[in-house]
Amino acid sequence: MSNKLTVFVSIKVSEDAKLQVREELISLIRPTLKEPGCITFQMHESYNENAHFIFYEEWASKEALQAHLASPHIKAYRNKTKNQILHTDIQVMKKYNN
Repeated sequence: MSNKLTVFVSIKVSEDAKLQVREELISLIRPTLKEPGCITFQMHESYNENAHFIFYEEWASKEALQAHLASPHIKAYRNKTKNQILHTDIQVMKKYNN
């Protein structure tokens, strides 16, 4: 079994905050992709549900994911958007194939 993890993050925001939160989320992509242990970090915006974003992530290990969650850019994102996020759901999955 691999130590790799797959992460799905679902973020729902208020309609009036959608543009600002979208920009904050986009700003996470470049620094996250440079992090050790980051394999994939993809942002998606729902066509079906307004103001709903989903991230698909792959991490080399639990430790790499934990370092990401403690990174300065994630902390800054949380501070800038804390009153604009309606709901966040994070699913961390074990990856069994490459």
